[in-house]
Formats: sequence, C-alpha cells, structure tokens
Amino acid sequence: MKYLPKALMCLVAVIAAAANAQEAFPNRPITIVVPQQAGSASDVMMRILAQKMSLTMKQSVVIDNRIGAGGSIGASFVAKSKPDGYTLLMNGNSHVINPALYKNANFDPVKDFVPVSLIAEGTLLLVTNPGFPAKNVAELLAQAKASPGKIFYSTPGNGTLNHLATVMFEQAANVSFQHVPYKGAPVSVADVVGGQIPFTFSALASSLPFIQSGKLKVLAATNEARLKSLPQVPTIKETVAGYSVTPWYGLFAPAGTPDAVVNVLHEAVNSALTDPSVVEAFEKQGLTATPQPRTKFAAFVNSEVPVWRKIVKDSGASLD
Repeated sequence: MKYLPKALMCLVAVIAAAANAQEAFPNRPITIVVPQQAGSASDVMMRILAQKMSLTMKQSVVIDNRIGAGGSIGASFVAKSKPDGYTLLMNGNSHVINPALYKNANFDPVKDFVPVSLIAEGTLLLVTNPGFPAKNVAELLAQAKASPGKIFYSTPGNGTLNHLATVMFEQAANVSFQHVPYKGAPVSVADVVGGQIPFTFSALASSLPFIQSGKLKVLAATNEARLKSLPQVPTIKETVAGYSVTPWYGLFAPAGTPDAVVNVLHEAVNSALTDPSVVEAFEKQGLTATPQPRTKFAAFVNSEVPVWRKIVKDSGASLD
C-alpha cells in the first residue's frame, strides 16, 4: 500500500502528458493530399486555404498532389494513413462517386474517413474553342444530333466529375459525344484551347485565364441557378430541363482520428473560410466558401453516397 501514492503520481503524470500532447496539436507540419493535378481547381483552392490554416494553427500545411484513378489513389493513401490528424484528404464529389464507379476503389467514403469540414461549392463551365461553331447549348445539341458520336470532348480523366457531368448531359439531352480522357485538368483544357478538342466541362480556375484572353468561349454553367460571379452565363438547365451538377469540396481525416484533433482542424478551416481575403480569393476561382458544422457536413456526405451511386449505375459507367 505504501507504493500507491507513487503509482497514483505516475498515473496522473501519464494522463497529464497525454492531455498536453493532445492540446499541443499540431506540433509538426500537416500534409493535405489533393488527388488532382497541381494547377487544377481543387489544388488552387486548397493552397489558398492551406496558407490561412498555417497562420491559424502556427504550423506548415503542405499540399501533396497524388493523382490517378479519378482521385482514388490519393483517397486510398489517406484512408490507410495514421489517424493522428497529420495526413488529411481534400476531396470533392469523386469521394462519393469513385466507390460506385471503380471495381477496386480501395476506400469506403463513409467508414474510412471522418468528415472535417465542407470547404466550398463551385461550378463547371461548358467551354469551347472559339472556332467551334456552336454559340450556345442549343446549337451544340443540334450539331450533336446531326452528327451522333462525332463531336469530341476532353476531361481530366475517366470517372472524374467532369466526365460524369458530360455523361449526364448526354443522357438528359439524348445525344452522344466522343470522350477523350486526359491526365489532369490543365492538359484537358489546353487541348481545347489549342483546337484539338472542341469542348470540355471545366472548373473556372482551370479555364478563367483562357476565357479572359478570348482563347475559350463559355456556353453555360452546370449549376442549378446562375452564378452571382457570372450572371451573364446561362445554366444548362435553361436549355435542358432537369440538368444540374454542383461541384463541392471538403476536408477529411482518416477514421479513428481523435475527436479533439478533428475539432482543431475544423475550427481552423471554418476560421479561414470566414476570412474576407479567402472569400474573395475563392470567388475569383468561381467558388463559394461554405463554413458549416461538422455534423451537417457528415450528414451531407452520407446523403451524397446513394445519389451518386444511382447516377453511376444509370450511366452504365464502370472502371477497373
């Protein structure tokens, strides 16, 4: 019994050390995996956010671009990472699309991750080479119906949101195009600019410089309603009833990450998203900052899984 006080003191010391270690998070650089190519819309967005998060948490936030399999390679890597808050995943619609699309996505969007924060909502723009004859969606569809399967379009890769958005467009309008998948958004857009490919669905961040310089022509946006930042651009829905696709982007941690750590990350993200400089930078990229409670984002992710599972199934798309 005489050793009990010393044992208790050791136990208290261990508990205090554990508490201090938890309170100290983060005490080393954080890596955020972006499963898209450098220069893509999500990459640009995450670098803007990471800079502000670094200031808030007083630690470096490093971006690691791990591309491939429509984002599955990066997601799978994070899913298998140590759940300590130091390796995170920035992902969007592909987070819930890929497990339905790929036979071996190697991750479960719900079981393998803890949703940290919804970051932003964006847009996809239907853009063409300036020399392409169609001046609007109706004219593009008329050409497609006159020449089924003969008009080419590019995407950042098989199974990407850009790809599925085009497939949904084909189905909604009852037309067919010819798909040319690339390895990343920059090269996909570059070949439309160069005239090798007539059109693509592109995030604003990837196409804005070319739009501003007159090297790309905007026909429409995929969102439900016209964008405040681009009120002159019509939606596809105005021509094709029932069609809309809204890209979203969120931050995820591996399942098992301590709740206290996730809360620190969530607060850092939401703090950054309310910063006027971040809001303005996002708007220039066609993005709307969307700070919200963790529980709301988790419920949103859960609700998106069956929605995109059905879309993928109806499209008939399947990838190895």
